[in-house]
Amino acid sequence: MKTFTSKALGVFSFFTKPLFALVALSSFFTMPIQAAKVEIEWLNSEKYQDIAHSAMPQEEFQREVFDTIQDKLSSLASGLPEEQVLRVKVYDLDLAGVVIENAGEKRREITSDEYPKIKFTYKLVTQNFDGEQLISESIVKAGGSLLKKVDFLNESQGLEETFLNYEQQMLEEWFDFTFLPRDWT
Repeated sequence: MKTFTSKALGVFSFFTKPLFALVALSSFFTMPIQAAKVEIEWLNSEKYQDIAHSAMPQEEFQREVFDTIQDKLSSLASGLPEEQVLRVKVYDLDLAGVVIENAGEKRREITSDEYPKIKFTYKLVTQNFDGEQLISESIVKAGGSLLKKVDFLNESQGLEETFLNYEQQMLEEWFDFTFLPRDWT
């Protein structure tokens, strides 16, 4: 058995040199495929209806919310052509539930009265390059949305419990309806 030792990495055992080569080669083939980019602008986020957290510092929680939504939209846009860019401007965000304080302890309570909402505009553009230089952009689709998921608790049966799962489901439904082709026959 061959052993590879490095002070930084510790000791790793490899059965054979070909196995190591296969692992190295497989990382080449699992590189991410280029996809559309997503650019989000969070406008006046200090005035959003509700992105409060019960225990985490506000700035840290807000960054986690923004990163989660960015990651979700980037994941959804991964099926769009790489020359496209989805630009989103968020004007308001209201997370599902409400932060309540009871006996000095804060927590987010999820009720059907406090459904998730997000207000934004979007523009999907195709960028045309001449080598490294951007020469033009053409709008594929643009619009504005005020998404509300009033029945989010009823539709979330069996939904995996993840951070912002109601908001992510709402964005996924919007994205699918807005950008994926539909067969009307």
